[in-house]
Parts: sequence; structure tokens; C-alpha cells
Amino acid sequence: MPKKSTWTQGQIDTLMHLRDDLKMRWVDIAKELGRSKTACALKWDVLTYPVEPHSTMRVDAICVPEAVLSDRDQRYAAAPRDLTAFLLGDPTVGYSALDEKQRVTA
Repeated sequence: MPKKSTWTQGQIDTLMHLRDDLKMRWVDIAKELGRSKTACALKWDVLTYPVEPHSTMRVDAICVPEAVLSDRDQRYAAAPRDLTAFLLGDPTVGYSALDEKQRVTA
């Protein structure tokens, strides 16, 4: 099926009516509009679930609590147990689950 360039408002109205009101399948809608079922499904999806452009979702500043920053600095300062532990991602001394459990119960 040859690719069509743009959707007319009449095609968009027909697409929305056939899918939302009549609950037709994509294959039948595609035959009705003379487009591929993928093109119909994608156009319906874009019209039904609009997405804001990324430029409007901007974050100016991130506030990180001081306790989190100090914990990060302590973890960076702690030496890994050995090369194998470092490569396999073992926690540093004082930061394992067992160490945490002992701190809580003490």
C-alpha cells in the first residue's frame, strides 16, 4: 500500500468514529481509509494519548539532603574489601545488610 502524506481532518474524524464509537478492528479501519493498519493505529494512539514535548519538562534545580551527600562521601571514602568484592559489587565495610542489622539491634 503506498504511503500517504498527511491526514485530512475528515480522515481523522472517520478514524476516531470507527475506533471509538463503532469499535472496529484496525484491519477494517485501514481498508475504509485506504491506509495501513499500523498507520491507523499509530495516528489513533497519538491523538488519544498526546505527549508533551520534552522542552516543557525542564527541572531547574535538584535539592539533595545533606545526609544523603555525607553518606555518599563516606561510601566513596571506604576502601573496598578486595578486588573480587569490588568487581562483583560487594558492599563496602560497614554497609552490608548484616552490618545494618547489627546497627539497628545495638
